[in-house]
Amino acid sequence: MWEPDALCCFSRRTGCLVLGSLHVIRATMLLILGVASFVLTETIFLNFVCQTHTMTTEENCLAIFRSAVDIVLGIMILDALASIVFSSLMIHGVRTNKHCLTAPFLIKNTVILVLQIIFNSLGLLSALTFNLLNKKAFAFFAVYFCGTSIFMTTYFLFTVRAYYYEVKHGSTDDHHRLVENSEPDVVNRLKLDGDEEKSEVKIKGGGLVEF
Repeated sequence: MWEPDALCCFSRRTGCLVLGSLHVIRATMLLILGVASFVLTETIFLNFVCQTHTMTTEENCLAIFRSAVDIVLGIMILDALASIVFSSLMIHGVRTNKHCLTAPFLIKNTVILVLQIIFNSLGLLSALTFNLLNKKAFAFFAVYFCGTSIFMTTYFLFTVRAYYYEVKHGSTDDHHRLVENSEPDVVNRLKLDGDEEKSEVKIKGGGLVEF
């Protein structure tokens, strides 16, 4: 599997720290926006959406839209909280070289990537089916935006994964390097012991020492 050597111009370690910090900042902004939206939802719908004549009463309109928006905002707030917690764990794990703290971030963002691919594909198919992208410029922009978003998410995820395995197998790699470096010494030692035994045999047999 593809393992990036760096994240843009940063090393894997620094890239993970930067990526985790950006996720925390983004999630904090979404959390503030979500809480503010909860507070302002009723006012926004009463003043704008529910002023149309499509609904029988303003109470009906508010009840219908409020239930739908509450679900969306609830998911957004939960996602923001999870991002803050998992990104903070990853930052701490990178700083302390504890790869296990990076696992929640990897799992969450893998799920997000799969959902992103599914919903983007469904959105594009729906847009093409109902001729919502009747202009080539809009179609190109939509495909370009979705493709770039999926690629960047995959790139970031693979970089974190590469650093995860780099830290996880670091001690094993060091052990292999130690064994490889010690092999010539072992061979030289065995060769030296063999030469000494050979010299002792010659001394006993003929009294000659061969160097």
